[in-house]
Amino acid sequence: MSSSKSSTRVGVSSKVQELQAQLETEKQEKAELRQEMDSLKLQAQESKLTMAKQSHEVDRLKDIIKSQAQQSEAAMAKQSEEIESLKKTVQDYSGFLRQMITFQGQVPPP
Repeated sequence: MSSSKSSTRVGVSSKVQELQAQLETEKQEKAELRQEMDSLKLQAQESKLTMAKQSHEVDRLKDIIKSQAQQSEAAMAKQSEEIESLKKTVQDYSGFLRQMITFQGQVPPP
């Protein structure tokens, strides 16, 4: 019986060692997975930060473009007013020249 108990103890001891080795392996795998998960969390946070910065930059550029468009529209409106003013001046001078020509034709030569 003593050899039976001894072989049972050896079998149990062997099984305990096997289970301990398996437990250590699983602990190591768990630690590696946790480290990988932490790394992925950090990458996600960095991505969110990058996206927030890019969104802010896009908004800033939109504001710049909007401002430039408003300035362009104002400049075009001013140019349009200047063109209309020049057209009126040309019409006034044309009318004046016609009157001068007509007046010269009505005045008898000396």
